[in-house]
Amino acid sequence: MPEWVFRWIIDLTNAAFGRAGDSDLTLSDSVRLQTALDYKRTAPGAFNIPNTVRDLTSDLPRVTMPTLLLWGDRDQTLAPDSFPALLRSLPNARGQALSGGHVPHQSNPSEYNRLVLEFLKSLP
Repeated sequence: MPEWVFRWIIDLTNAAFGRAGDSDLTLSDSVRLQTALDYKRTAPGAFNIPNTVRDLTSDLPRVTMPTLLLWGDRDQTLAPDSFPALLRSLPNARGQALSGGHVPHQSNPSEYNRLVLEFLKSLP
């Protein structure tokens, strides 16, 4: 698929996610361009992974390592209301919703980075 098609899809969905900070768009132009380039070079089979991976929900209580879970409060790919249940399933996890859509690390990088650094500093 040509890069411009990925860029068009990213721009369209980005506009649907709404504003972030002082911008009319959730993601900056440079992030949207990089995302299009990343999608362009992704192996086609990667897009089918959600249809081929078994449900691992029952294994989540076995994840005992400290875990940080961050999600976008307006995610239209994954249901934002599913994350609190995921958080409760992980015995040593903390997390929160961030302003933005499916990519809070791109739409809200300052807050995302702050939370990740706080989490990393808290590890023994």
